[in-house]
Amino acid sequence: MINCQAVLRNLFELLDNEFGKTNADEFEKHLALCRKCCDRVEFHKAARNRLRQKAGAAPPDGFKGLEKVLAPFGK
Repeated sequence: MINCQAVLRNLFELLDNEFGKTNADEFEKHLALCRKCCDRVEFHKAARNRLRQKAGAAPPDGFKGLEKVLAPFGK
């Protein structure tokens, strides 16, 4: 089973749907059991949606790198 470190390490790949179904299912199982990871994923999803609404488009290519830099600061 996937642990919290794996979720954090792969958070943006998960949000970008860059995993196969098997790996995504493992992440979903962990998120169903871990409130902390679930909250973090939901925070980042909401932030991306808000940015898309404000910008009217998908975040620029370099944004993924910026998210990784800012991720430790969480909520």
